Amino acid sequence: MTGSRARGGMFMAAFGTMWLVGGVLGEFPSMPWLAAIAVAAGAALFLIHWRALRAEPPAPPAEDPAETQRTERHFRWVNIGQWAAFAAAVVGLNVVHRTQWIVPAGVAIVGLHFLPLASLFRNRAHYLTGAAMVALAVVLPWRWPIAAAIPLLCLGAGAVLWLSALNAVRAARA
Repeated sequence: MTGSRARGGMFMAAFGTMWLVGGVLGEFPSMPWLAAIAVAAGAALFLIHWRALRAEPPAPPAEDPAETQRTERHFRWVNIGQWAAFAAAVVGLNVVHRTQWIVPAGVAIVGLHFLPLASLFRNRAHYLTGAAMVALAVVLPWRWPIAAAIPLLCLGAGAVLWLSALNAVRAARA
């Protein structure tokens, strides 16, 4: 597993766990032990990636330091854009009194942020991750009342991120 894939897997495991815990607590509030299981499984998935990152030999110097700096700069801008879009969505939805749409907007924004990352890191799996999250954000609120869709969105977003983290492990072993 390359260092960037292992780091990405760590982020997907951590954020996937947060989404799953939110979904479990929203959908099954009388079963907090399910959230504890999700936290334990997420920690295990995170540690798999962390150990892979630690086990890698030191990276050789970049062939093109300018390319490395460009990639890092674009990565930062994509993430700044993601958080700015989320903040704007929260503020805008609060202003128009549609706070129930914050979770679907958040899932869609996270999904959209994977699309430029797919190209930036030459990781086609990110296209699928992004498309799946955007599809969840669009389909679930359309199919179910928004109050029922929110925990399902959290569960779905967490599952997509965990599957993506597991795919990174599988791809590294292939």
